[in-house]
Amino acid sequence: MSDKEKSGTQKKIEAVVKGILIGGSLGCIVGWTGLISLYKAAGLGMLCGCLAGLTFRDMREDKE
Repeated sequence: MSDKEKSGTQKKIEAVVKGILIGGSLGCIVGWTGLISLYKAAGLGMLCGCLAGLTFRDMREDKE
């Protein structure tokens, strides 16, 4: 399925899921360093990743 065939809601969900996965992964890396709790780091990373994914999608949509 190409990008043009995807609906707006599907693009939002895709951006949120990508952001959650990337943010959670980066949060776990920070958690392993021992700076903060692993669970707090993963949760905060997922939250920030979700918001970053939506922001990135909006920026990309504005260019088109």
